[in-house]
Amino acid sequence: MNKSKTVMAVLFLLFIISLAWLLFSVTELRAYAAPALEETGGDTWISKELQEYCREIGAEYSICPELLMAMIEVESSGREDAVNGNCVGLLQINEKWHRKRMERLGVSDLKDGYSNIRVGADYLAELFEENEGDLYLVLMKYNMLHEKAERFVEQGIYSEYSLKVAGRAEELERLHEKGGTDGKTDCD
Repeated sequence: MNKSKTVMAVLFLLFIISLAWLLFSVTELRAYAAPALEETGGDTWISKELQEYCREIGAEYSICPELLMAMIEVESSGREDAVNGNCVGLLQINEKWHRKRMERLGVSDLKDGYSNIRVGADYLAELFEENEGDLYLVLMKYNMLHEKAERFVEQGIYSEYSLKVAGRAEELERLHEKGGTDGKTDCD
């Protein structure tokens, strides 16, 4: 009996240490990954300049700027230099899949925030058009293979990514004192 209590105590201690490490890591990551909220307007890690650009590009493509901001937060924590495998920048664009789009838009540097947002917004607009404005399907296709996203939606399954981005976009809309939206249309 003593041996099992000792094992349970050690496992509990390991759990507590793991939890503390995780909390510390997240805190350190946030401190590294994003500017102070007071420098960005208080409701997102994205710089004021890029928030304004999200509004401009959102109006150009008829995409809610808060959706773009939510995607930037989830994809890169607002870091223009973020890289994950072949995905680069604020909206984690993969040049392999978007080379022609980049050429059409005159974009050469995906680590440039403005260029990255333009490519991402152009792709989102295309997805919204192809998918009749279905926000969750669009977000899932942005984040995974299109066929897989369609299968999931047909089964009534929505990805954690799509739910997280949509939820954060709604939260940003409330913070910006806008009503709910389907994501596609400008929020005004």
